[in-house]
Amino acid sequence: MANPVGVLLVGRNGIVREGLSRILLDNGFQVLQSVGSLHELSYAAGENVELIVVDPIAWTAEGAEIASTKASFPQARIIALMDKFDFNGVVAALRAGAHGLLLTDISCAGLVQSLQLATKGERILPSQLADMLSSFVADVQWQPDESVQRTNLSTREIEILRCLIMGCPNTLIAKRLGITEAAVKVHVKAVLRKIPVKNRTQAAIWAIKRGITALDLPDVNSAAPVAPAAPVIAATAAQRALEAA
Repeated sequence: MANPVGVLLVGRNGIVREGLSRILLDNGFQVLQSVGSLHELSYAAGENVELIVVDPIAWTAEGAEIASTKASFPQARIIALMDKFDFNGVVAALRAGAHGLLLTDISCAGLVQSLQLATKGERILPSQLADMLSSFVADVQWQPDESVQRTNLSTREIEILRCLIMGCPNTLIAKRLGITEAAVKVHVKAVLRKIPVKNRTQAAIWAIKRGITALDLPDVNSAAPVAPAAPVIAATAAQRALEAA
């Protein structure tokens, strides 16, 4: 049985921390410490800390507190909460070392799912960031550059890549492209081998950097993807903003 994910909670409101702690404990996390400010963090066995969840009051727009916390817990992924979406705040937090940001109006299930993704290395960013960029992404026209052509990707594999940019899981890709989930798995493996990259997120970022755009897929009678287009596209855009800053 896998060890529970070690989490540090930082938030001024004790009642909110207690509620958040109970949610995490019920979903396979281990709350190692719960404090009112980042300066109070003093967990000795720092190597056991995988996530640090920080409420909006505990960090400023410049993200200095996040930077110092990251220095103290370099192996931990810091998830900063925001009361409302602010693009500059997102960029500042990422620059300071945050691994992801979430709005405080997120549902309990969404919070748990997002933190689980964070433990697997996925960057978690507000969907509002993708909304802000969606029109830009949809309007971009692309032609495969030489690096894409050299990979010898098939038309179907490029379609799969464009679905990965959307963050779609295999089940949704299968339904939307009208193929079996087994076929999707084969195509995804082929894409990862040909590029080559290690995972789906890296494949999506590789594609975006080469001008490949998200596939405009028709709606189907199925649930929304577990990890929607927002994370991959938003992470790439935020990274470009950091590079340009």
